[in-house]
Amino acid sequence: MIRTLVKLAVAGLALFALFNLGSVYWDHYQFQDAVQEMAQFAENETAEQIRGKVLDLAAAREIPLDPTDLTVTHGNHRTEVTATYSREVLLLPRYSKVWDFTVHVVVITLH
Repeated sequence: MIRTLVKLAVAGLALFALFNLGSVYWDHYQFQDAVQEMAQFAENETAEQIRGKVLDLAAAREIPLDPTDLTVTHGNHRTEVTATYSREVLLLPRYSKVWDFTVHVVVITLH
């Protein structure tokens, strides 16, 4: 009986950690996808406009992106966006770890 309760407790803690980590990664991939989509349709925009849109996307998704950790280059039918940020993930009750994320998007348009 005790052995079963211990196994259930370990399984519950593992599910807790996986859920929290999965949620953070889900947010990251959604943000990356939004940046990719925005960059694909930003050919007529300036690098500063694209930069502002990326920061808006991050704010809307509660991604803690510092403007100094965002690089946008735009010109000659090529747009490149690189952003790095960190998020704290609660893996176990009272134990969290900081996870680093990078978004790197390159879009080349042919015209």
